[in-house]
Amino acid sequence: METDNTLKDFLLNTVSRKDSIMRYEIDNVIAKPIISLHLILLDIEEMIGCMDNIILLGKVKNANNLIVSALWEKAIISYGKIFSKSNDGFSSIESSTYFKNDGDIMRHNMIIDTRNNYIAHRGYNDFEYNIMVLDVVGTEEECYMEFSVPSLRKVGDYFNPNTVRKHFRNLSKKVKRQLALKRNKLELRFFQEIGLDPKLD
Repeated sequence: METDNTLKDFLLNTVSRKDSIMRYEIDNVIAKPIISLHLILLDIEEMIGCMDNIILLGKVKNANNLIVSALWEKAIISYGKIFSKSNDGFSSIESSTYFKNDGDIMRHNMIIDTRNNYIAHRGYNDFEYNIMVLDVVGTEEECYMEFSVPSLRKVGDYFNPNTVRKHFRNLSKKVKRQLALKRNKLELRFFQEIGLDPKLD
Protein backbone atom coordinates (compact mmCIF):
# COMPACT_ATOMS: atom_id res chain seq x y z
CA MET A 1 0.00 0.00 0.00
CA GLU A 2 1.41 3.36 -1.02
CA THR A 3 1.71 6.08 1.61
CA ASP A 4 -0.20 9.36 1.26
CA ASN A 5 3.08 11.17 0.49
CA THR A 6 3.93 8.71 -2.29
CA LEU A 7 0.48 9.17 -3.81
CA LYS A 8 0.74 12.94 -3.47
CA ASP A 9 4.17 12.94 -5.14
CA PHE A 10 2.76 10.79 -7.94
CA LEU A 11 -0.18 13.16 -8.48
CA LEU A 12 2.06 16.24 -8.40
CA ASN A 13 4.33 14.59 -10.95
CA THR A 14 1.40 14.02 -13.33
CA VAL A 15 0.86 17.81 -13.55
CA SER A 16 4.51 18.92 -13.40
CA ARG A 17 5.34 21.72 -15.85
CA LYS A 18 8.66 23.06 -17.07
CA ASP A 19 7.14 26.52 -17.67
CA SER A 20 5.79 26.95 -14.11
CA ILE A 21 7.27 29.99 -12.36
CA MET A 22 5.38 29.41 -9.08
CA ARG A 23 3.39 26.54 -7.63
CA TYR A 24 0.84 26.59 -4.81
CA GLU A 25 -1.22 23.82 -3.30
CA ILE A 26 -4.64 25.37 -2.74
CA ASP A 27 -5.95 25.27 0.83
CA ASN A 28 -8.41 22.39 1.31
CA VAL A 29 -11.27 24.64 2.46
CA ILE A 30 -11.06 26.62 -0.79
CA ALA A 31 -10.24 23.62 -2.98
CA LYS A 32 -12.91 21.17 -1.77
CA PRO A 33 -15.90 22.66 -3.68
CA ILE A 34 -13.85 22.67 -6.91
CA ILE A 35 -12.41 19.19 -6.28
CA SER A 36 -15.99 18.04 -5.61
CA LEU A 37 -17.17 19.29 -9.00
CA HIS A 38 -14.15 17.70 -10.67
CA LEU A 39 -14.96 14.33 -9.02
CA ILE A 40 -18.63 14.71 -10.01
CA LEU A 41 -17.53 15.24 -13.62
CA LEU A 42 -15.40 12.08 -13.45
CA ASP A 43 -18.44 10.19 -12.12
CA ILE A 44 -20.60 11.50 -14.99
CA GLU A 45 -17.96 10.52 -17.57
CA GLU A 46 -17.94 7.02 -16.06
CA MET A 47 -21.75 6.91 -16.21
CA ILE A 48 -21.65 7.88 -19.90
CA GLY A 49 -19.05 5.12 -20.41
CA CYS A 50 -21.46 2.63 -18.83
CA MET A 51 -24.21 3.71 -21.26
CA ASP A 52 -21.78 3.46 -24.23
CA ASN A 53 -20.97 -0.12 -23.23
CA ILE A 54 -24.64 -1.01 -22.68
CA ILE A 55 -25.48 0.29 -26.17
CA LEU A 56 -22.54 -1.67 -27.60
CA LEU A 57 -23.64 -4.85 -25.83
CA GLY A 58 -27.13 -4.35 -27.27
CA LYS A 59 -25.61 -5.03 -30.70
CA VAL A 60 -23.94 -8.25 -29.56
CA LYS A 61 -25.87 -11.45 -30.17
CA ASN A 62 -26.52 -13.36 -26.92
CA ALA A 63 -24.91 -10.63 -24.78
CA ASN A 64 -24.83 -11.46 -21.07
CA ASN A 65 -27.76 -9.62 -19.46
CA LEU A 66 -26.06 -9.81 -16.06
CA ILE A 67 -23.21 -7.63 -17.41
CA VAL A 68 -25.77 -5.17 -18.80
CA SER A 69 -27.48 -5.02 -15.39
CA ALA A 70 -24.11 -4.49 -13.65
CA LEU A 71 -23.31 -1.53 -15.93
CA TRP A 72 -26.73 -0.03 -15.21
CA GLU A 73 -26.23 -0.49 -11.47
CA LYS A 74 -22.78 1.15 -11.60
CA ALA A 75 -24.22 4.14 -13.49
CA ILE A 76 -27.24 4.49 -11.20
CA ILE A 77 -25.16 4.21 -7.99
CA SER A 78 -22.77 6.92 -9.28
CA TYR A 79 -25.75 9.07 -10.29
CA GLY A 80 -27.21 8.85 -6.79
CA LYS A 81 -23.82 9.67 -5.26
CA ILE A 82 -23.45 13.00 -7.06
CA PHE A 83 -26.78 14.21 -5.65
CA SER A 84 -26.18 12.91 -2.09
CA LYS A 85 -24.81 14.92 0.81
CA SER A 86 -21.32 13.99 2.03
CA ASN A 87 -20.32 13.73 5.69
CA ASP A 88 -16.76 14.75 4.75
CA GLY A 89 -17.59 18.20 3.39
CA PHE A 90 -17.49 17.34 -0.31
CA SER A 91 -20.11 19.15 -2.35
CA SER A 92 -23.00 17.47 -4.07
CA ILE A 93 -25.15 19.04 -6.76
CA GLU A 94 -28.80 20.03 -6.52
CA SER A 95 -31.08 18.56 -9.16
CA SER A 96 -33.22 21.72 -9.24
CA THR A 97 -30.18 23.71 -10.47
CA TYR A 98 -29.68 21.44 -13.47
CA PHE A 99 -33.12 20.13 -14.42
CA LYS A 100 -35.82 22.64 -15.35
CA ASN A 101 -38.09 20.91 -17.87
CA ASP A 102 -40.57 18.17 -17.03
CA GLY A 103 -38.79 15.50 -19.10
CA ASP A 104 -35.45 16.01 -17.33
CA ILE A 105 -37.09 16.12 -13.90
CA MET A 106 -39.08 12.94 -14.65
CA ARG A 107 -35.94 11.11 -15.87
CA HIS A 108 -33.95 12.26 -12.83
CA ASN A 109 -36.69 11.08 -10.43
CA MET A 110 -36.97 7.75 -12.27
CA ILE A 111 -33.22 7.07 -11.88
CA ILE A 112 -33.16 8.17 -8.22
CA ASP A 113 -36.25 6.05 -7.42
CA THR A 114 -34.56 3.02 -9.01
CA ARG A 115 -31.46 3.69 -6.90
CA ASN A 116 -33.46 4.15 -3.68
CA ASN A 117 -36.02 1.37 -4.08
CA TYR A 118 -34.11 -1.30 -5.95
CA ILE A 119 -30.33 -0.95 -6.14
CA ALA A 120 -29.29 0.67 -2.84
CA HIS A 121 -32.34 -0.25 -0.74
CA ARG A 122 -35.36 -2.47 -1.11
CA GLY A 123 -38.75 -0.89 -1.68
CA TYR A 124 -41.58 -1.23 -4.17
CA ASN A 125 -39.99 -1.07 -7.62
CA ASP A 126 -40.53 -1.93 -11.27
CA PHE A 127 -37.77 -4.56 -11.44
CA GLU A 128 -38.77 -7.16 -8.85
CA TYR A 129 -42.17 -8.78 -8.49
CA ASN A 130 -42.86 -11.21 -5.64
CA ILE A 131 -45.98 -12.80 -4.26
CA MET A 132 -46.43 -15.22 -1.37
CA VAL A 133 -48.61 -18.31 -1.74
CA LEU A 134 -49.79 -20.74 0.92
CA ASP A 135 -50.82 -24.21 -0.22
CA VAL A 136 -52.58 -26.64 2.07
CA VAL A 137 -51.30 -29.99 0.88
CA GLY A 138 -52.54 -33.51 1.61
CA THR A 139 -56.00 -34.68 2.63
CA GLU A 140 -58.58 -33.24 5.00
CA GLU A 141 -57.60 -35.84 7.59
CA GLU A 142 -53.86 -35.33 7.23
CA CYS A 143 -52.54 -32.06 5.74
CA TYR A 144 -49.75 -29.57 6.11
CA MET A 145 -49.00 -26.07 4.91
CA GLU A 146 -46.42 -25.20 2.30
CA PHE A 147 -45.33 -21.63 1.53
CA SER A 148 -43.74 -20.48 -1.71
CA VAL A 149 -42.58 -17.11 -3.00
CA PRO A 150 -42.63 -17.04 -6.81
CA SER A 151 -40.73 -14.02 -8.07
CA LEU A 152 -39.58 -12.28 -11.21
CA ARG A 153 -36.51 -10.06 -11.44
CA LYS A 154 -35.69 -7.96 -14.49
CA VAL A 155 -32.18 -8.53 -15.82
CA GLY A 156 -30.66 -6.43 -18.60
CA ASP A 157 -31.78 -2.95 -19.61
CA TYR A 158 -33.65 -0.91 -17.01
CA PHE A 159 -34.41 2.08 -19.26
CA ASN A 160 -33.61 3.26 -22.77
CA PRO A 161 -29.80 3.66 -22.65
CA ASN A 162 -29.71 6.24 -25.49
CA THR A 163 -32.13 8.52 -23.63
CA VAL A 164 -30.26 8.14 -20.33
CA ARG A 165 -26.88 8.74 -22.02
CA LYS A 166 -28.26 12.00 -23.48
CA HIS A 167 -29.47 12.97 -19.98
CA PHE A 168 -25.96 12.31 -18.57
CA ARG A 169 -24.26 14.24 -21.39
CA ASN A 170 -26.48 17.29 -20.86
CA LEU A 171 -25.72 17.16 -17.14
CA SER A 172 -21.99 16.92 -17.91
CA LYS A 173 -22.09 20.12 -20.00
CA LYS A 174 -23.82 22.04 -17.22
CA VAL A 175 -21.41 20.82 -14.52
CA LYS A 176 -18.44 21.74 -16.75
CA ARG A 177 -19.81 25.30 -17.06
CA GLN A 178 -20.22 25.55 -13.28
CA LEU A 179 -16.69 24.19 -12.72
CA ALA A 180 -15.22 26.70 -15.19
CA LEU A 181 -16.97 29.61 -13.40
CA LYS A 182 -15.66 28.50 -9.99
CA ARG A 183 -12.11 28.09 -11.34
CA ASN A 184 -12.22 31.54 -12.96
CA LYS A 185 -13.26 33.15 -9.66
CA LEU A 186 -10.48 31.33 -7.86
CA GLU A 187 -7.96 32.36 -10.52
CA LEU A 188 -8.87 36.06 -10.10
CA ARG A 189 -8.61 35.75 -6.34
CA PHE A 190 -5.13 34.22 -6.50
CA PHE A 191 -3.85 36.75 -9.00
CA GLN A 192 -4.86 39.46 -6.53
CA GLU A 193 -3.29 37.62 -3.58
CA ILE A 194 0.10 37.21 -5.27
CA GLY A 195 0.04 40.71 -6.73
CA LEU A 196 -0.14 39.88 -10.44
CA ASP A 197 -2.48 41.28 -13.09
CA PRO A 198 -4.46 38.59 -14.86
CA LYS A 199 -4.49 38.82 -18.65
CA LEU A 200 -8.21 39.07 -19.34
CA ASP A 201 -9.72 39.19 -22.83
